[in-house]
Amino acid sequence: MLRYRGLIIVAILIFVVGYVAAPVVALAGLLNSLKKADSEALGKYVDFPAVRSSMKEQVSALMMSDPEMVKNPFALALGPTIINNMIDNMITPSGLTALITQGKANPSQNSFDMSKIDLQNIDMKKVAKALDVRSLFEFRLAPTDNVDQNNPQFVFKNAGVFDWKLVDVRVPPGALSKKSAQ
Repeated sequence: MLRYRGLIIVAILIFVVGYVAAPVVALAGLLNSLKKADSEALGKYVDFPAVRSSMKEQVSALMMSDPEMVKNPFALALGPTIINNMIDNMITPSGLTALITQGKANPSQNSFDMSKIDLQNIDMKKVAKALDVRSLFEFRLAPTDNVDQNNPQFVFKNAGVFDWKLVDVRVPPGALSKKSAQ
């Protein structure tokens, strides 16, 4: 009986260590697939339908908060269709890889500049500081290198016992606004 108790304790410890390490392994896999610009591998770490849905909601909310857009019947009629098609075509494994490896999300100075990400020399200490564990089933990566804190938040959720996926990219309000595009 005592022998089984020891085995059970060891099994529980292994499970806990594996569960705690799994988000770090998923994040490392995501970063590695970005380093290699491997869109197929990227698909293992990103829930693209969830990310697309979130981006559509954020951009639509921004559009509806703009008084000029709300007054424009053309924008109200065609805006959602254009936004949906644009996001569906951009937020894909190959589209996200190109966005991360080739440039900016928004050409303004105030927006988060994706080209500043040096994927070859990522400082894991900075990554650890940027991690925000929300629960046993969710953590966020919120880079804070900018003085103005105008960085996106990357939300990861548990998709299985040891499987974590990026499910949301929370873009700061200023990065999508008309003022930041000028």
